[in-house]
Amino acid sequence: MLLLLAAADPAGDPVLLWRAAGHLGITAAAGTPAIDAGPLSLGLWVRFSHPLVRSAVWRDAAPVDRRTVHAALAAVMADGDEPDRWAWHHSQSLTFPDEDAAKALEGQPGARGHAAGSPQRQRSLRKPLN
Repeated sequence: MLLLLAAADPAGDPVLLWRAAGHLGITAAAGTPAIDAGPLSLGLWVRFSHPLVRSAVWRDAAPVDRRTVHAALAAVMADGDEPDRWAWHHSQSLTFPDEDAAKALEGQPGARGHAAGSPQRQRSLRKPLN
């Protein structure tokens, strides 16, 4: 599940990864096998040894596990300063249409985490890290 968490968020933020891992009850020791084997490095950035490793981890996961990691990422980002990323993770955790999620993805005023004219609306998304 730790590898799947890492694959789910392309920004490569280790703080976010460990907060979401904690939300799921995953300890730091869970990362040791993946780090020792080489497909994942956890330092200033979360990086996979090759983009295909990230893809393989993601594609091999069950849909329920994908939704679970997106829900964990959304949960730890709920009060953060990146409402667009929160909205994306939240929407990916759902199995049904949700009006609030749609509004948040569109960046509409009144959506959870949205502030009109906020700097988040102006920032560019970071490139995915491998």
